[in-house]
Amino acid sequence: MRAKRKKEIKVGIVGAGGIARGAHMPGYQAVEGVKVVAVCDIIEEKAKEFAKRFEIPNVFADYEDLVAMDELDAVADRLKTAENEGVQMHLL
Repeated sequence: MRAKRKKEIKVGIVGAGGIARGAHMPGYQAVEGVKVVAVCDIIEEKAKEFAKRFEIPNVFADYEDLVAMDELDAVADRLKTAENEGVQMHLL
């Protein structure tokens, strides 16, 4: 028997591209108790469009601003492999 989750898990997403839109967001939306509360993309307009589409309240162009949020429980790195080494090291 699974224990009931008492707390909502708040997630931030770094990278607002096609994989995040088409695969990851539908997955997060399907999981009870998980809420995406922030998105970041170096192309700020892309992050704003993503946030509007998925009703995400916090938008950033710099991932360091996103990870500085106290309320986050998890951060999902959705960057292309060649772009993410420095981000991944920071997130560890």
